[in-house]
Amino acid sequence: LGVSLLGQGAVGQYPLDCVVVIDASASAQLAEAKAFAFDLIGRLGSSDRVGIVSFGTTANLVVPLTEDKLQAKVAVGDLAGDSKSALGAGLQLARQELQRYGREGAVLAIVLIADGQNNVGAAPTIEGMVSGETGIRISTVGIVPIINRTLLMGLAEQSGGVFVPAPTSEAVDDVVDHLQISAAATDITVTKHVPAGLHFVGSTPAAAMTRTERDGSTTITWRIAEVGLGGNVQIEARFDAPAKGSLVTDDLSKVT
Repeated sequence: LGVSLLGQGAVGQYPLDCVVVIDASASAQLAEAKAFAFDLIGRLGSSDRVGIVSFGTTANLVVPLTEDKLQAKVAVGDLAGDSKSALGAGLQLARQELQRYGREGAVLAIVLIADGQNNVGAAPTIEGMVSGETGIRISTVGIVPIINRTLLMGLAEQSGGVFVPAPTSEAVDDVVDHLQISAAATDITVTKHVPAGLHFVGSTPAAAMTRTERDGSTTITWRIAEVGLGGNVQIEARFDAPAKGSLVTDDLSKVT
């Protein structure tokens, strides 16, 4: 008996639609934020798109999602500092841009470069929750010397992103690696229910768990860490049968 798991999609990784949200408030170190954004944008691939949002007293969509990385870098370089910090509004603009214009089949992400202070406008924690529910990852980069670590970590955790406490070159690697997704699925569980009359001998790969039910049937569980895009994972199971005949083996079987 064989089970085949196919990772639908082209071999490689998903394209990325990323909105970089930059803190231009008085408390933030704008020069450091710009340097990190330049490095991040330079690491994006040709099929990736980037947008730029800045926030101070108000939030502004400076560059809508585009494949033109040079345009995005020029816009970042032209950003000027402001007074207050409308962090929540900045995240909201980024989320709305991704929800309206993000591509189907792309990884949707926000990279927030900020100190985590918010003193005007909507609460940023709400945006973390909404982004997480809509499949948008928020990765947060702290702009030292003083950051609201609790808020920045919480935004990343709420949405499945990653938090880095300072804008170092290693932090750029961490953020980019987190956004480069090449797996069609991870943490896969295959459960096969085999009726009474078949005796499970073994399998390749080995089963994680085998359980005999009260009615004499057998439930077999395999755990697969990952199926890559364009990949194919095969499970081959071997059985003994005491008699000839036909048995249904797909009832109550599932992949999660």
